[in-house]
Amino acid sequence: MGIAMRLRGAALLGAALLGAALLGPMAATAQTTPSAAEQGREAFWQGDFAAAAEAYGRAVEQAPGHPDLWYNRGTAAARAGRPGPAMHAFEQALLLDPGHADAAHNLGVVRQQVVDAALGGRADKRSILPGEDDAGTGLLTALSPRTLGLIFAVAWVLLFGALHLMRRTTRAATRTAASFAAVVFGLVSLGAGGLLYGRQAVVGDRLYGVVAVDGTARQGPGEQYPAVAAVLPGVKVRIGGEEGDWRQVILPDGGGAWMPAEAVLPLRRP
Repeated sequence: MGIAMRLRGAALLGAALLGAALLGPMAATAQTTPSAAEQGREAFWQGDFAAAAEAYGRAVEQAPGHPDLWYNRGTAAARAGRPGPAMHAFEQALLLDPGHADAAHNLGVVRQQVVDAALGGRADKRSILPGEDDAGTGLLTALSPRTLGLIFAVAWVLLFGALHLMRRTTRAATRTAASFAAVVFGLVSLGAGGLLYGRQAVVGDRLYGVVAVDGTARQGPGEQYPAVAAVLPGVKVRIGGEEGDWRQVILPDGGGAWMPAEAVLPLRRP
């Protein structure tokens, strides 16, 4: 699995970097200064994956809504042996573009590597592994609100078009077809509307994050509080409040805990 990830990541990176390089003129501070994306590309092909991940980190700060830049950052971080930041970057790419197949592939590979290493190195049943953490959103975050809104609007218009045709036509076959289409479009609009409402009600403005390093969740904001569980890199959590250098999080099992703020990287919703 590890070799497949490296080969797939290295092979796919070229295409993704082409798109990232196109952002160079926008991101460069001067015409003769390489953009952060270009610096990341050069460092990656030179084998300096840590420098590439840092360069792409600067690139996503300049263009946070570009999923390919997040994917490139994740691939570089994975090659640099930083699974937590890598999975955070892949999750962010998928949040921006749920259909990003390359990010989904590499996320699955890195996640499996972390799980395999954890299961092979220890038998701690209290460890929370990546993959146990759909964060309670499931299908609600599979499509963006814009896509759901477009589906709802188109289905709604087609529904009224079918109903209008039913009233105007005198042919039995046409009336039957129009009534069937009306039922289909009605169900589609109802489903899209339900997902939009559910996304707002369940997900809303809640902030989620990805654990970047192997850490310990505690009962309170400080090392003096008892440990709740060991949390591995890549686990998604819901972020609550903050106190000092600690973040309050909701773990995948629904329990509340606290982790160092630097250990939990927030995900930005589009």
